[in-house]
Amino acid sequence: MTEQTPMVIVGTGLAGYSLAREIRKQDKEIRIVMVTADDGVSYSKPMLSTGFTKGKDAEGLAQAATEAMAEQLNLELLTYTTVTGIDTDGRRLLLGDDSLSYSKLVLAWGADVIRLTIPGDGQERVFPINDLGDYRAFRKALKPGSRVAIMGAG
Repeated sequence: MTEQTPMVIVGTGLAGYSLAREIRKQDKEIRIVMVTADDGVSYSKPMLSTGFTKGKDAEGLAQAATEAMAEQLNLELLTYTTVTGIDTDGRRLLLGDDSLSYSKLVLAWGADVIRLTIPGDGQERVFPINDLGDYRAFRKALKPGSRVAIMGAG
């Protein structure tokens, strides 16, 4: 017996996980594989904006671990996996030297942050925050008593 070709969802943010939840309401058995460039931890992206003022670190913003999401939604999670292309004719997602066949493909990876090029020697102290990994790096670099300037409407 051959294994069912999965539905593949790229992205484990709100859109990706919400879609997986809705699919599970309709079909408990369809094979789903989620692919993400990060750790796949479930969190609320709006909390990236308010977590700092609430004194929360990245772990304090996490709502569910990767393993818990995979079990809850009965799916496979490929973490730290970068999509390098899509072969639409062959119905394959290209993952560097590997590939993954799909029956259906959903791209739910969200927006990319605009990276500013600021002249001078302070570039290493500019932290664009667009995901939990970015927020984790920002909080790690922050020293007690540091001053922070926030740019952007997020």
